[in-house]
Amino acid sequence: MDLGKLEREGLVRKSEKDDKSAGEMLAGAGLDLKAAKNSLASGDYGWSLAIAYNAMLQATRGLMLKLGFQPAGDQQHYSAVKFASEALGPDGSELVSLFNRMRKKRNEVVYEERGIVSKEEAERSVQNAEKFVEAISRAFQK
Repeated sequence: MDLGKLEREGLVRKSEKDDKSAGEMLAGAGLDLKAAKNSLASGDYGWSLAIAYNAMLQATRGLMLKLGFQPAGDQQHYSAVKFASEALGPDGSELVSLFNRMRKKRNEVVYEERGIVSKEEAERSVQNAEKFVEAISRAFQK
């Protein structure tokens, strides 16, 4: 894991390690997954995807805090994706790719157009977010 590279690129900056806040963010990711499932069940597919993405983001931000980093600059969501890529390594590349695609789709849902997420896409998003948060949780243990 080359977090120094991300620091040199201005994507992250060092901070104090904060296990308490890191754990709270990971727990928040679990709550977001539950909320995403509730939105899915209620038929609000776009919001379900957005919340599932937020679970991924919060889990990643938690890992950043645990390792003593924070996003830097004005592209903090992109920074989180790049951090996840470094933290999960080659074995997590597919999950990180899904995280990045959901980042882009979430942007469309929140800022551009509602009603563009199908039930099937929302279901996949929640499933992928669960897998991603599990992977980040395992990284917490290392």
